Amino acid sequence: MSTFRFSASTVLYGRQPLERACAELASVGLRHVDLWHVENWCEHLSDGVPAVRHTLHRHGLQLDTLSVFNWPLARLPALLDQLAELNGRALITASAKPDVTVSCYLELIDPVIRHAESLGVTLAIENHGATVIDSIESMQNMLRLEPSQALGVALSPIHLFNRNESTAEAIDVLGQRIALCYAWDWGAKGLANWKDPAQQFIGTGNIDHGPIFEALHAARYAHPVQLFAHGPEDWPPEKTTAHLRRALAVAHRLADTSDPCTESA
Repeated sequence: MSTFRFSASTVLYGRQPLERACAELASVGLRHVDLWHVENWCEHLSDGVPAVRHTLHRHGLQLDTLSVFNWPLARLPALLDQLAELNGRALITASAKPDVTVSCYLELIDPVIRHAESLGVTLAIENHGATVIDSIESMQNMLRLEPSQALGVALSPIHLFNRNESTAEAIDVLGQRIALCYAWDWGAKGLANWKDPAQQFIGTGNIDHGPIFEALHAARYAHPVQLFAHGPEDWPPEKTTAHLRRALAVAHRLADTSDPCTESA
């Protein structure tokens, strides 16, 4: 078996309470979780740290990351505190509008980086479309200008794919500054409606994840790889879980195939 570990996000069950989301994630054998907390969408941190900790423990889950898109910068330090209280390791968010320079963006988030540094956790910026940090070059520039390991990237294959850029190349150049890598597919249905999950679970779209896993092995990526899709929160939970189970099997096969140690065993 591959040495890779996998996680998935509670937003896959965004219309369900955290209890149900955790039960479904645990049922497929996952032990690491991304907790999604975005206002007016999926607020799985809303019950407070003690209740969330109890729910995770009851289902044998470990918080890996906390995703907090669209929150004001002034709120991020408190969310970092909650991440640390739950023994998570990275806070995931997007950057700023593309009319801001990388250096100006870093000035804006400097207090957040310093707070993450003091807690021993990471602020991870997703390379989201239509933002200042959206390309391999912009990610490189950001990390070159801020050497602290408290700042990293949450690497999204779909946004690089839609820019005709290579995720494997991004992994090669970003290396240990990748705080999270998504296993996230994409096809024509996603272009028509980004919340149509039909071609977003790994193995259902047009992104070749083989080179991605090979690059992760070469980079000695040590964190859970996150299985992700937008939209299945509108499905019945059982349907989402069936798709997640298949995605996990695909991810394990790709990870095993790309692992030189597994191939030579």
